[in-house]
Amino acid sequence: MTPIDRFNSQLVEALRRRLPPRLWEVETGAVAVGEKGDITNLAAVVMPASGNASRPVVVHTAAGDPADLDKAARRLIRGAQLMPSGRPIVRVAAVRPELPETDAADSAGEAGASGIPDSIGGQYRLLSVDGPFSNLAFDEVPSSGWLSGAVSDIADDCELFGSPIDMVEAATAAMVGSIRVHRSSHATAGMRDAAEHLQSPLNRDLPRRVWALILNAVMCQAAMAGVRLADGYSVPGPGSGDGREEMLEVWRRIASAPGHAAVFDLPGRLLECMHADDAEQLLRRVNPIALRLASRAWVDGNLAGAAAVSLATKHAGLPAGDFTRPPTAHLLAELAVAEMGVDWGDPARIGALRVVDFACGTGVLLDAAYGRMAARMRGAGLDDESLHSEMLENVLVGADVNPAAVTLTASLLALRHPAQPLERLQVRLASMGFDDEGECVTTSDSSDLVIMHPPSSKANISEFVIRRADDFIRRGGVLALVLPIELAEDTKTHAAIWGMLAVHYRRHFVVTTPSEVLLVATRSQLGQSGGSLEVKLSGDLPASPVEAVAAGRIVHRLAAAESAAGTVQMGRLRVGFRRSGNPDAWRAQPAADS
Repeated sequence: MTPIDRFNSQLVEALRRRLPPRLWEVETGAVAVGEKGDITNLAAVVMPASGNASRPVVVHTAAGDPADLDKAARRLIRGAQLMPSGRPIVRVAAVRPELPETDAADSAGEAGASGIPDSIGGQYRLLSVDGPFSNLAFDEVPSSGWLSGAVSDIADDCELFGSPIDMVEAATAAMVGSIRVHRSSHATAGMRDAAEHLQSPLNRDLPRRVWALILNAVMCQAAMAGVRLADGYSVPGPGSGDGREEMLEVWRRIASAPGHAAVFDLPGRLLECMHADDAEQLLRRVNPIALRLASRAWVDGNLAGAAAVSLATKHAGLPAGDFTRPPTAHLLAELAVAEMGVDWGDPARIGALRVVDFACGTGVLLDAAYGRMAARMRGAGLDDESLHSEMLENVLVGADVNPAAVTLTASLLALRHPAQPLERLQVRLASMGFDDEGECVTTSDSSDLVIMHPPSSKANISEFVIRRADDFIRRGGVLALVLPIELAEDTKTHAAIWGMLAVHYRRHFVVTTPSEVLLVATRSQLGQSGGSLEVKLSGDLPASPVEAVAAGRIVHRLAAAESAAGTVQMGRLRVGFRRSGNPDAWRAQPAADS
């Protein structure tokens, strides 16, 4: 077996271990045939499992000149087909392995691929053309150059790369395009009742918020179709002829199960508020579309949950500044989860974790953290789907003052594995961690990770929320925040935040971009001292989850290195960094650019 054959075997092993088997199948021995009949032997093909609408990811490895490998990957996309299926190739992971010395490789090869550790990797880049739901455009990650990582990193990125991001937009557009509601004026009595349920102003944006949450519930019901709840009730799919009363009866039954009340209770009350004719028209147009989109082919990869977030942020009139961009969420989650120091192969330890967002919004931060944790669980040999119920019932905690935010967060988390039963869900309506009865969503000094985007309308509110979060972090726990540039530069708030960090936290990542600051800090154990790594991102910022996670790995590698300052390039993204013993230096001077 040649060194590159051994590398391919190890990469295939990592792919099979890390990719969810319900979503992906890893095939070996595949070949591609070009327009001129030329044949390319492929290291592996990551194929969507039965019913998964994602597109295959072709993994092509070659030693030698990186430019030649890049050209070969482009040729595969432009004109080759997978055999024997004849499917066109639209996604390629081009991998240039760092092969071991021949003698060492020969001795390791006798023991098989399992003798090569996960730490062996190489350079790689991801190339694709968008599918049928958008204009054909060539996409590259990174935009130029190559990523570097272990086989485990390559496997993780193949999963993120295969997610149908363009399909989220197609699903959202299909749902929105089906709406023709004429009497949902914000001045009607029904809208006044809806405003009370949503704790929202009675304004022209209100009807869009109402129907977006109703659409979300229809999508959730379609995703859960056939699922048997705890009391033996099986969730029916929405039928093309279902009207308001039929739908309300179904939602009341589902909401009676404690784990799904947060998903269906509020939309049910909003549906009751709508004019009867409008509700009938809405549901009869939407139901068949939702059932098609939320079939197994669309739900896999958490498409229904992602479409719910897209509906809320782009079509429901909700304030864009209150929500975190998905790439930002993945970058912060990668930084934070990597700091947790958990044995991801220990189910008992994982079940004892507590991950909290006290201002959960649409849930993208909690879901991103869950995704990064799940990837590590699979890498350690666990089945994250079998742990889903425990994660939602014990580990992941969300709270928000906005009833719509609670519903959206609950939907996003629950739809990651919609067929898994839930006895309860830890997403609640609460202000600063306390509900109307004064009960706290978690106990003091109990959280392993508090990840959040604090409200940024007023500096004093954000400072209060951050201090509240600090109250709940145990020693060794991690605080992860998204802060706007304007708030981070507010003198009073800045002094208060960094004064707290200097006393209570030992290690800091401060990642600044043109629009925001990401802060990750680990609470001190006794006798541990402070210090920080300041990172400045400039150029083309991460535009997708895979780029964001790759940037997070770069930051962690910089933290582990001994260099005091410098710049790392990832495509057109510049990662400038410097190390400091004084976290307050972050504001005094920008991170080094060169």
